[in-house]
Amino acid sequence: MENLYQILGVSESAGMEEIRKAYKKLAVKYHPDKNPGNRAAEEMFKKVNNAYQILSDMQQRTHYDLLRNYQQFQSTTTYTDYNNKYSRTYRHATYEERQRRAANNTASYSESYEDERKKVARESITIGSILIFGVLIIVGGYMFISSYLTHKKQEEIDAQIASRIAIIENYYEKDDFRAAFEEADMLISGWPIHPEARNLRERLLVSLNKKAETAYKESQYEKALEYYLVLQDFDKYLEKDFEFKVAKCFVEQKQYDQAVDRLKKIIEENPNNLQAWCEIGKILGNGKKDYIEASKYIDYAKKMAITFYEQRYGKAYPMIVEPSTLSSVHFEIFYNRAIIQKEMGHFSEAIKDCSWASFLKENKGEVDFLRAECEYALGNYQNACSFASKAESKNYTQATELKNVYCN
Repeated sequence: MENLYQILGVSESAGMEEIRKAYKKLAVKYHPDKNPGNRAAEEMFKKVNNAYQILSDMQQRTHYDLLRNYQQFQSTTTYTDYNNKYSRTYRHATYEERQRRAANNTASYSESYEDERKKVARESITIGSILIFGVLIIVGGYMFISSYLTHKKQEEIDAQIASRIAIIENYYEKDDFRAAFEEADMLISGWPIHPEARNLRERLLVSLNKKAETAYKESQYEKALEYYLVLQDFDKYLEKDFEFKVAKCFVEQKQYDQAVDRLKKIIEENPNNLQAWCEIGKILGNGKKDYIEASKYIDYAKKMAITFYEQRYGKAYPMIVEPSTLSSVHFEIFYNRAIIQKEMGHFSEAIKDCSWASFLKENKGEVDFLRAECEYALGNYQNACSFASKAESKNYTQATELKNVYCN
């Protein structure tokens, strides 16, 4: 039988407060969330939890102490050795006295002495059997009572958990998601290995993720942002594009600084993230109209893109690169840099970026429209008319009015 006192590191005379403090310390140390993948820590956590459940309950502790004392009694008691001579520990006092007398008597008393010795032996065995039988009856009674009480206690625990779960689900249904997750975490801390508690939390996370994704796809950015901010505090395993989605929601709410801060966190973790650099440039340029600051980020994104082309295709990359093999972020970099350069009055530079953006995605009428504006600003009216016509042919609705102006 395991020594539950040793598992908790307390003495057998320890009070409830000492047992509670020892359990709390060990539960924190060996908790599965602090030791992911450590099976030894998980087993130790189960042992600590089991020891506390027994020693913190007076009836269970009394039952455990009785069984443990009886086990020690069994391990130290000796009734007979191979010569059928009784241990001095349990030898009857009368028998010892008679044995001493018999040693001094003559051989004539040997026969009666032997009979007496056998009689004492039989009495000792009978008394020992009665004691053992009595102990077994007592232990059996305690086990029955303990089993009944344990069953009743488990029923009470299940009822408490069911009540707490109902409260948590009520919070969630009323869209008080933070309260729901806080209550779920408190429930798990009280019953860390109870399956219903953990399953409930996982179920709520899956449900809230679906709500967030649905709101995001339906362009309900305010709702999506509300859900995402709750998830970031309670979900340890977020999707890779989580921060981009949160930033998008902030942008739609015109909270540009918060959006930029989110994207900067991505850059801190991965300085070579093209999309993060590009998105910051777009937000600073299109949102805050801070074109000088925006150009720093978008220029760096362009530099990284060109470095990537040269490393993969060499210096002749303009003639080798295949646009279909590149992600859409490459188009976004050159198109948005063209917008920023145009707003800063750098029309020739903007035209170069438009040319590369058109190469990456030739069906984008907005690129031709932007180039037409830059050509017109430089006095290249024929080119302006040509690109405005291209934009119109690609069903870019704003191009028709511009074409009428540029082509007259």
